[in-house]
Amino acid sequence: MKLPHVESCYIEGYSFLDDGERVWYIMYLNGVTDFLLRSWSDDGKEWSEPELFTFPGPHPRRGFITPHGEYGITCFDILEKDLFLYASVTWKDWEKEKIFRSKKGIMGATITCTDAGEMWGIIDTGGRIVFIHPSQESEQRYNNKLISMH
Repeated sequence: MKLPHVESCYIEGYSFLDDGERVWYIMYLNGVTDFLLRSWSDDGKEWSEPELFTFPGPHPRRGFITPHGEYGITCFDILEKDLFLYASVTWKDWEKEKIFRSKKGIMGATITCTDAGEMWGIIDTGGRIVFIHPSQESEQRYNNKLISMH
């Protein structure tokens, strides 16, 4: 994939992720074609050249490190009904999980992690604000995955 002509794009969203070894800068560029780029730094002063990476989801919204140490990116299209979390340890193989559904659609959403390893979210459905705790559902998913591996 070739990097876009940045002058024809605008930044739709960005996130900083600290995985304990590197700080990652994830940037979503919107233009004629949409691009998702990442750059990393060991010290926060010098950054790698931005590189495109493949992402299977719809419009990415926010990146963070999940309680399980994965790179997580939330996705939703405005006025669509579902909020998804895509998680990966490799930046290549992404696991998709629906973490919220609204009958009226989603106007805005953000998910964050606490130092205690819990995910919390705030969802704007246009008529009300909803607080969610998706790590409870994710914990069950991971427990099921571990059980099936034995």
